[in-house]
Amino acid sequence: MKRILTIFIVVTPFILYSCGGVKKATPPAAQTSAPAKTEPTPAKDEYVPFTKAIYDQLVNNKIDLKAVQYYNDQDIYLSRGTDVNAISVDKGKIVEAAGTNVDKIVISKYTPGKCELVEGDGLRISFQAGSSTFKFLNSKTYSPDNYIFSGANWKDGQCDIDYNGIRYRASCGGGCISVADVKLAVKKSFLDKNNINEKKLPGNTVF
Repeated sequence: MKRILTIFIVVTPFILYSCGGVKKATPPAAQTSAPAKTEPTPAKDEYVPFTKAIYDQLVNNKIDLKAVQYYNDQDIYLSRGTDVNAISVDKGKIVEAAGTNVDKIVISKYTPGKCELVEGDGLRISFQAGSSTFKFLNSKTYSPDNYIFSGANWKDGQCDIDYNGIRYRASCGGGCISVADVKLAVKKSFLDKNNINEKKLPGNTVF
């Protein structure tokens, strides 16, 4: 009887395990990766020098030069110094003060400008409504291709400019050596938008 009971105790766990079956392992859920981010397409706009060739193309296509948005391609600095000589009385003592006040106007690179006047040798551009204009020169002698900043009394890359009735000394920044290196520029998108194309005719002979 004890032998039969022992066999029953030993066999019973195997029978129960067989009835329960073997559980299969569940594979981990597949991970879905986030969609890759696409970088925005760079803006097509880029600044290009405003040249005599572009000027001629605009005129030939009857596009108003005053409707074009212009830009300066370098920083422009206007500065003037005024001497200060003052005398006052402080606690019974006479105090004399001497020095220089410096006024400075900055026209940052690619500041939008408006053509106020078209002249035979260049354009007059304003960078603030109601203010004086700056002459950008185009001539066979000094700049046959580009429109460059112009002024008077040139020395060491600087020149005199009359701005709103006051005389300033003009210079440039950002590695620019002479303010005469400052040129007019336009956006390439303007040229693309207006489909400005140039075609040269081969000629027509009679023989």
